[in-house]
Amino acid sequence: MLRPSACISVLIFCGGILCFLSQGKAGTIDSHESLFKKATTQQELKQAERYGRKACEMAVREKEFEKASTYYLKLGKLFYDRGNYLPGIAQALAGLRVIEQFKVNNDTLKFNQFSLLSASYSRLPMSDSATFWFTKANDWLKQQPLIAKKIPADVCGHYLNQGLFYGWTGDFGRSTKYLQEALVLSKAVKNIRLESIAYNYLGNSYFRQKNFREADHYYRKALAGYRSGSTDKCWGEIILGNNLRAEGRLSEGITHIRTGQKDYNRIKRGDPAQQDIDFEIQSSNYLAECFRAAKDFNAAEKSYRTCIELHKRSGRLQGEFIAFSWIGLAHIARQRQSLDSALHYADEAINASRYPVAKKKTAFPAVVSEKTLYEALLISAEVKQDKWKKTNSVKQLADAVLAYEESLEAAARLRRNMIPEESKHFHVERVAKSASTAVRLCYEIYTKTKSDQWKSLLFDLTERNRSMVISDLLHEKYRVVKKVPSSIIAVERTLKQRNTELNKQLAASRTKQSTDSLLALLNTVDVQSYNFLDSLEREFSQYYALKYDFKELSLADVVGRLEKNTAYLSYFIDGESLYCIFIHNGKSKVKRMRLPANFPALVMQLRQALVADPVMFAFSGHSQSAALNDILIKPFLRPEKSIRRLIITRDGLLHYLPFEVLEPKDKPEHFLARNYAISYSYSAKLTFDADRQFKGAPKVLGFAPFAGDNVPDSSKLISSLSEVKAWKGVILIDSAATKPSLHKMIGQTDILLLATHAMADVKSPEHSFIALHPDTPDSLLYATEIVNMPLEKLRMVILSACEGHEGSFNKAEGLLSLARAFRIAGCQTILTTSWKAQSESTSEFSKLFHQYLTEGYPTDIALLKTRQQFFTDSRLLKWAHPYYWANFTLIGNSAVIYPPEIAYNPWYYWVVALLFIVFLLLIISRSRAAGPL
Repeated sequence: MLRPSACISVLIFCGGILCFLSQGKAGTIDSHESLFKKATTQQELKQAERYGRKACEMAVREKEFEKASTYYLKLGKLFYDRGNYLPGIAQALAGLRVIEQFKVNNDTLKFNQFSLLSASYSRLPMSDSATFWFTKANDWLKQQPLIAKKIPADVCGHYLNQGLFYGWTGDFGRSTKYLQEALVLSKAVKNIRLESIAYNYLGNSYFRQKNFREADHYYRKALAGYRSGSTDKCWGEIILGNNLRAEGRLSEGITHIRTGQKDYNRIKRGDPAQQDIDFEIQSSNYLAECFRAAKDFNAAEKSYRTCIELHKRSGRLQGEFIAFSWIGLAHIARQRQSLDSALHYADEAINASRYPVAKKKTAFPAVVSEKTLYEALLISAEVKQDKWKKTNSVKQLADAVLAYEESLEAAARLRRNMIPEESKHFHVERVAKSASTAVRLCYEIYTKTKSDQWKSLLFDLTERNRSMVISDLLHEKYRVVKKVPSSIIAVERTLKQRNTELNKQLAASRTKQSTDSLLALLNTVDVQSYNFLDSLEREFSQYYALKYDFKELSLADVVGRLEKNTAYLSYFIDGESLYCIFIHNGKSKVKRMRLPANFPALVMQLRQALVADPVMFAFSGHSQSAALNDILIKPFLRPEKSIRRLIITRDGLLHYLPFEVLEPKDKPEHFLARNYAISYSYSAKLTFDADRQFKGAPKVLGFAPFAGDNVPDSSKLISSLSEVKAWKGVILIDSAATKPSLHKMIGQTDILLLATHAMADVKSPEHSFIALHPDTPDSLLYATEIVNMPLEKLRMVILSACEGHEGSFNKAEGLLSLARAFRIAGCQTILTTSWKAQSESTSEFSKLFHQYLTEGYPTDIALLKTRQQFFTDSRLLKWAHPYYWANFTLIGNSAVIYPPEIAYNPWYYWVVALLFIVFLLLIISRSRAAGPL
């Protein structure tokens, strides 16, 4: 039997052992490895971030810096995999800071941080930041070429993400390059899955370009590489099926989608953990779209409802596929003439496309999908139009017009996020048609009510439609060229993303405590957003105006801004109808006319009569000119002495028509250009907002690259030298008139004169160019380069060249010309030639125009006076044919380029000097007459 003291000793010993063991256990729990393991098993991302951050901090304290950076990387990937890109970015940046601060020597770890950052930014999307980190990762790969051998799968994934990113931005050349890099690497390491993913991404790239046949080729290659019995294979089947639907091969598409669904169900039965709700949602939507295209509406309706039910079951009431499913149901109901049901489904689609609207206005509307929102608003407008046709009710008609207007506003926002080719296709196939319908219906309600409200809206609709493309391009130019810092873009998009995330969480919130907490956070983000937008408006006003405040000038604004001697004619062509809004002397009127069947022929015949060098022949386009005058001018422009200036906004085929040559039937040769100063406008906003007052003598930069004796006869422009010399200023001729010289000097000039050759590429307008010395491929200034030049400070560009305003016409783009490239680049007044010009007459015209400008006339009046000289001056009568004077087109603001100041009239100096001498002589004579005191 043990003594009490011995028992106490034993108890103390056992207690010590237990304490040691418990300390050991606690040490295990508190180690950074176990903490990080705990972080990766958390379902709640906040808990994962908390445990992960503690593990990283502990690893840093214990000077295990490489492990700390690795934890940050893994934690960032965890967020990335779950679609929470902003927190993932924060983790990757923290990991990079550890590497830099503690000089961690691990080239693969650093590359993976770069790669994670680029991939995360590309998903937001934040293209500037994504491009920066992709470049950093690529540069690091070049410096450390062994990385590709150490972690080929990671490098391959980097190339795949990069290819996907450039495909989203529309740079398909770079996208293909990186996807091919991924293919080469995946084949080298014999990773068939990565190879198949690369093929799939290539297919996606061609799908976005509407090249469904090429997409089919790559989708099939991807499908062949996926492992049989895998969910990858199932995804491959439905993606191929959706492409077949787009290609019009509906039965094949249905077969592939059903095969994918069947294989997936087999996999899920065998292993419930393989369930992929996104696959179930997407495949049911793809199948429904196939059935609807095949006009099997019952099967389509069933699949749409399955998609909606799956979405609701997953707790998501908003999303792209649930919205598309509601839209599909709306189309089916409309087809069945169940208009009330169709309108209900359209409303459900609108609700599924954006998060519930807060009671107060927010800085950034939380839209889930701009694309589905546009489609939902459009089907709603179409159904309301159908209801009006049934009831003939003015209220129903008003509802339809307003719904179309809202859908067009959504289309304008949507296009900002599209790649250029996709945007153009979207406008031609979708927006232009609905814009025409909106104009037609708006005119109907105006004729019924005679209300100024509908007349104003009609003007807004026509103006917005014609300027949508150019405003998009101006927005992109100001973002890229005006050097809005990437940090500003990052803050802008981060606030938008945060706003969307909070609205998403708010929509899913089920408790009052959670809702109140989210509303408080949302309020904080709103305050930050409004403060940010205020500073953006102050510091980058043009970017802000185009992105957040781009509104066309109202009809009332234009009426108020027009001078009494000026009339504004805005044309809009809708199929067989022509609309014209005529504004003059504080009043406006609207008229619709049915175009004759031969209208296109009249325009093109007149064009042909103008562009052919007449030599000794008389003008042969009188009959066409008179016929077009009866349609376009006579109903509006009565012989009024009060009108001297015309601002014309053209649409459709009218872009090919110089209004200057229109003439009355009873007064041949009494061309419009004889009595009216004519200028052309892309839209009212782009013309009147550009109204600037200049001070001081303008600095002229003239280019005549083909004027000298060393130029081949085939390229020589004989009179170009005398033309540019007449404008004075800095004159560059022949070998001095190069592309680098232009880029170098453009920032120090006010007037740019280009007396050279130009060529308009009708098939590919972006390849249109202006020729500079030495007329080699590298010396050509292409339209795409002009667009990105900083020309906002220019007062005027004179493009005295062949085919300056020539171009191809596209309903979405207007006339795709070199002149428009200069307007997008920021120049607000452009004088350009519309067809191949005769060198001597062009030179004489340009010199006369310059003379009138220096006398202080506005550009349009100076142009009028120049033309009048061609009609009256005996020296110039040999060029009285419209071929010589009608090819000059003035676009934009009719500003006074040379303000009428003393500085531009040297004789003033002599007058002032003479008066000063007389004054001095008078003083001297008086002082002498007075004599000494």
